[in-house]
Amino acid sequence: MLDCYYPWKFFVGESIKHQVFPLWNPYQYLGYPIYADMRSVFYPESIAIGLLGGYNLMVLHFLFILHITLGGFGVYKLSGAFTTNSWARITAATSYILCGFFVGHGQEMFGIIAATWIPWVLTYFLRFQQSLAWGDLWKLALVLFLQLTGGYQALSLILFYLLLFLFVANVISKIRLIGISVLPRLMIMHSVLAVLVGCSLTVLFVTYFQVLPNVERMSGVSLPQAYLNAINWRALTSFLMPYGVTTSSQDLGIDV
Repeated sequence: MLDCYYPWKFFVGESIKHQVFPLWNPYQYLGYPIYADMRSVFYPESIAIGLLGGYNLMVLHFLFILHITLGGFGVYKLSGAFTTNSWARITAATSYILCGFFVGHGQEMFGIIAATWIPWVLTYFLRFQQSLAWGDLWKLALVLFLQLTGGYQALSLILFYLLLFLFVANVISKIRLIGISVLPRLMIMHSVLAVLVGCSLTVLFVTYFQVLPNVERMSGVSLPQAYLNAINWRALTSFLMPYGVTTSSQDLGIDV
C-alpha cells in the first residue's frame, strides 16, 4: 500500500492539483507513462482527491475504510434479491467485509476496489436482467465503469465470466417463460449497455493500444512459461483445504 499504490496515487493527485494531466511519471522506473496504468489515473477517486488537495496517509486510510464500507453496503443490497430479513442481510454484509479476501488483501488497494464494486455490479446486473429498465441500465453502466477503471483487472475478468453465465441463464429462462418474442428487446437493451460501457472506457482502450508494443508482458507467454507453477489438479484441493498449500506444497507440485 505504501510502497506501490501510494506513490502512484500521490503523483496523480499532485498532477491534478496543479492542473497537469499525469502523462509521464519521471520519479519511478526511470520514468514511465503513468497514464497507461489503467487503475491509477482514470478512476474518479483520483480526480476527486486531486481537486480536493491531493493524497496523504490520512486520505489513504480514509479511502481504505470507505471502500470496505461500500463493499458491505453492496452486499447488503445484493442480498436483498434473496431475502427480506434485515438481520440476514447485515450478517451477509458483515461476513463479506471481514472475509479472508479483504483481510488477505489489506495491502493491495486495487484488489480491495475490485471487491468493493463486484456486489454492486451483480446487484444492478440482476435487476437489469429482470426489468430491462433504463434506470437500472444507467446504474449498471456506472458501477461497471468504476469496477473497470479502479479494480484489479483479473477480478474483472472473473466477474465477466459470471455475468456471461447469468446472462445466458436469464435468456433461456425468459424464452421458456415468455417465448422467443422477448429476444429483440433483450438484445437491444444489452447492446445499448455494451455501447455505453465501451464509450466510457475509450480512455482505457487508447492507452492500452498506445502502450501495447512497448510492454513485454503483453506479448503473451511461451509454453514453458505457461507450465511454470501452473495449477494442477492436485493443487485444486486448496479450494477445500486452503492451508494445505503452506504445509505440503511439494506434494502438490506447485509454488505456494
